[in-house]
Amino acid sequence: MSTTTIESDDGRIGTADGRSSQAPRNRGRTVDRFVSIGGMIAAAAGVLYLSGDPALQYTSVTAATVSIAALGFFVVHQVGGTTLGQAGAMAIGAYTSGIVAIQTGMPVFFAMLVGILASCVVGVLLGALVTRAKTPFHFILLTFTFSEVVRLAIERWVYGADGLPNIPSPSIGGLVFDTASSYFWLAMGMLAACMLFVRWLMSSNLARSFHAVRDGERHLAPSFGIGVSRYKVVALMIASGLAGLAGGLQAHFSSFVSPDQFNLHFSVLILTAAVFGGLGKVYGPVVGAFALTFLNESLVQYPGISLLSYGVVLVVAMLVMPSGLAGILTGVRRLLIRRLSADSRGES
Repeated sequence: MSTTTIESDDGRIGTADGRSSQAPRNRGRTVDRFVSIGGMIAAAAGVLYLSGDPALQYTSVTAATVSIAALGFFVVHQVGGTTLGQAGAMAIGAYTSGIVAIQTGMPVFFAMLVGILASCVVGVLLGALVTRAKTPFHFILLTFTFSEVVRLAIERWVYGADGLPNIPSPSIGGLVFDTASSYFWLAMGMLAACMLFVRWLMSSNLARSFHAVRDGERHLAPSFGIGVSRYKVVALMIASGLAGLAGGLQAHFSSFVSPDQFNLHFSVLILTAAVFGGLGKVYGPVVGAFALTFLNESLVQYPGISLLSYGVVLVVAMLVMPSGLAGILTGVRRLLIRRLSADSRGES
């Protein structure tokens, strides 16, 4: 019987049933990429922090939370899905974490963990529903409906449209993350951890099963005993957990959360960030999230323009640079490597 090979995001080759033929050779490469991601986040964070501008740090924290939610979108994309449910999962994580911290006095990081678990549970329920979707359009519509139902339910039955105030700031020992400067480093650390997690996920056997579902849902995946519905549920659970973390981070940073923060505008922001940044690389959604968050901040004095700008960015991204900003950065990196190699050969 012939065996179909599938290439993962880090270049490892394996069969659709999860067996890898290059695991030992690529283990070092994966470690190198982990180090590269950590170095990239540290360098960018250092530049933003050294600027000393609290407004810039505040916007960077918001960009980090959008990035984490966009990484969840990236995970769902690996099974061929397009979700507009990240805003709803963020709302669940934000409200659960805030309410638990206020009502029980539980340490904030434990409250955030409860919020993540709640988002994961809802993600599983959402996954069980959307696996019945017959077309990609139905998948998108169901996840968008979920997000809106969550927002409206919170507005009607959980603290109303006025939102949840007085959400406590997280702390470790005597260190309280209650300023833009201190929370900046917490958000950057969480973002780096999420990127490394997704990077590890994309180099695992689970990713190859995700890709089998995406590339041959009806025929290829079942022929290798891969349960299509099961892996879609797992992807949505992971994506919802990441969104729950993002929601908790945002809620405890601003000390306030309201249903309006998780509307259609925010759902479109997450989708646009992922597509504009590029879905071919783990860092793509992060680059896109930072670019669009800072763009949105610069357009804040023009109400209604930001949503239009997302549409323009989406069209440009799909027509002019289908690989997103990550594709451009990858091309520049390869060009530099070729030129450096050519120069070194010329000198020798």
